[in-house]
Amino acid sequence: MIGQTISHYKILSKLGEGGMGVVYKAEDLSLRRTVALKFLPANTARSDRAKARFRREARAAAALQHSNICTVYEVGEANEQPFIAMAYIEGVELGDEIEKGPLDPDRLIGIAVQIAEGLEEAHDKGVVHRDIKPANIMVTSRSQVVLMDFGLAQISSAASKLTREGATVGTSFYMSPEQATGKQLDDRTDIWALGVVLYEMATGKLPFQGHYEQAVLYSILNDAQEPITAVPPELERIVGKCLAKSANERYQSVTELLTDLKALKRRTESGDSAQPSAEKTDDRPSIAVLPFENRSRGDEDEYFSDGISEDITSALVKLARLRVAPRSQSFQFKGKRPTLEEVGRTLNVGHILEGSVRRSGDRIRINVELIAIDEGYEVWSERYDRVIEDIFDVQDEISQAIVEQLKIQLVGQETESLTARRTENLTAYNLCLRGRYSWYKRTAQGINKAMGYFEQALAEDPNYTLAHTGLADCYILSGFYGSMSVPELLPRAEVATRKALELDPDLAAGHASLGAIQALYHWEWNAAEREFLRAIELDPSYPLSHLWYAIFVLSAVGRTDEALAEWKRAADLDPITPIVNMGAGAVLLIQRRYDEAVVELRKLLDLDPNYFWFHHMLGRAYLQLGDYEKAIPALERGRTGPWGEGHLGYGYAVSGDADKARNLIVELRARPLPEHLLPYHLALIHLGLGEHEEGLHWLEQALEQRSAHLYWILVTPEVDSVRGDPRFQAILRRMNLAK
Repeated sequence: MIGQTISHYKILSKLGEGGMGVVYKAEDLSLRRTVALKFLPANTARSDRAKARFRREARAAAALQHSNICTVYEVGEANEQPFIAMAYIEGVELGDEIEKGPLDPDRLIGIAVQIAEGLEEAHDKGVVHRDIKPANIMVTSRSQVVLMDFGLAQISSAASKLTREGATVGTSFYMSPEQATGKQLDDRTDIWALGVVLYEMATGKLPFQGHYEQAVLYSILNDAQEPITAVPPELERIVGKCLAKSANERYQSVTELLTDLKALKRRTESGDSAQPSAEKTDDRPSIAVLPFENRSRGDEDEYFSDGISEDITSALVKLARLRVAPRSQSFQFKGKRPTLEEVGRTLNVGHILEGSVRRSGDRIRINVELIAIDEGYEVWSERYDRVIEDIFDVQDEISQAIVEQLKIQLVGQETESLTARRTENLTAYNLCLRGRYSWYKRTAQGINKAMGYFEQALAEDPNYTLAHTGLADCYILSGFYGSMSVPELLPRAEVATRKALELDPDLAAGHASLGAIQALYHWEWNAAEREFLRAIELDPSYPLSHLWYAIFVLSAVGRTDEALAEWKRAADLDPITPIVNMGAGAVLLIQRRYDEAVVELRKLLDLDPNYFWFHHMLGRAYLQLGDYEKAIPALERGRTGPWGEGHLGYGYAVSGDADKARNLIVELRARPLPEHLLPYHLALIHLGLGEHEEGLHWLEQALEQRSAHLYWILVTPEVDSVRGDPRFQAILRRMNLAK
């Protein structure tokens, strides 16, 4: 072949040969560039079926455009033998590096992140590699990682059916258990193979071995890999999760894996994960900023003192060498007088910052104290008597004083980020604080009030990112509480979110808002998951990302164990917001573990006997257990919630009180219940009455209106009676919840 011209490619030299065919270095005579030309094995090329599959797979691979994926230029055929022209990558195979011994953890993690980024792009486009291994991973002299042979592994497997020449033990080492047993494959088979590669990079050897192919496959299916040593424990955990033999126990998406890898990369770069011992403790200085006491004359200034505490926390949390308790944890002490020991034990911090705020006209007085908990003494204190316009400077001075007193060494751009401001407009700042203060109440009235504040803030400063995301979150929740229909709220929520991310692409709150929009109103679950995971990567301490990811994606698509774990993370970060603490009860309900759900929800009612959500969920659990005497009163107390009316009517119906159920239908249709909420409520009541046709009709109406109340339709037990109906399955398909 060398010296020949195939199509418009002149063959220069042979690069390699294997089960996938022969690869040559060639010159593209048309565009004057060097390419790699791959020909499939002759036995595969003789099969029309294999050639057709090859072209289909190669075209899919050609659609991938990513810096970590080898670009496919052309799919052609010469002398009835298909070939692929692709970018010529100058570098070494990853396998050559591994042969020299285990990779340094920093280099390993850097390579792993790039592999995962390439896989994420492919999986997003529906392409599964199926043959991830070091021989298919090139590393250039500039440490750029490039994945080869995307979309071609299926051709390799087709070739091995025609002849065993294409089957090699080398590839078998990287087969997932489902691949080894001939089961249907999805993205998670690539995650397994990447786990094998990570293990090999960390140890210099394979996790599953054997002298012949069947021995390797037996080991993959039955043996546990040896523990990895001399690496950060988090990396060992990541590899272990990739190599879970059950695909359901692995990372469910490369995006999820990539989030963990990037977080580990950040920690290793800051020196936080350099110690590989599992006994490693976080010895960084730590602090909690307690909610500042409002000493102004009226409660109307409460939002302002809270906002100062939040802003100082937000500034400090950016520092890699300081551990900061999240705002939501510190605020559990609001209005209380805990001992130093109680704060230190609860929040696991060594220092606290306390303060008070007094406003009078255009003047402000702020007193602050930095206290070392173990010693019980004041490290630093200051009183600021300023005009209100100086509030931003005061916050900066407090943050800088804490850094100096705790002897924190700032790295990179942390000096700038410590005093970075979202706005310089004091009026906009005040309005945004008022907006978040009202939004945190999670009531229809509070959300509507917050919306007005955020709109006023943006009128003052159109580039205020937190006001944009605040407004977006108001629109998002207004679909639950009935104040706006989806056609009204959706474009406004999207504009506000996109504007925030345009101003700051790394704003965690913006990605969380976008994730909620994608899940609730577009039913694009994968896109929503990517946004939530990106938000968590950017700011792991932002509880709303964890909460909404658990509720709007993981629960909605039936990944309930993951939902419970994520909900718990949100509760760890925010132990004071009632709905955040409802995770166990809610997930147990949709898992049909009703007795356990009752136990969990009753615990919550002991803490907050008036919260409507707890009564609502408890009533639904009692209802499924057939305990109507307890279910109906609980549902009646939870009636004020967004789902209250429909579930109460459903409860009346299944408990045998059809008259009350029908009277509620009449009542709902007579009084001005927002039109976009009505269909879902009516659907539940008709289903409770056993009127399946009517129930399905109203579910279809809710679907047409893109009701926010549909997002748990896959898991909620109230619709179990029609799950097998073709009309219900059509609803699931429209919502991308069924094939």
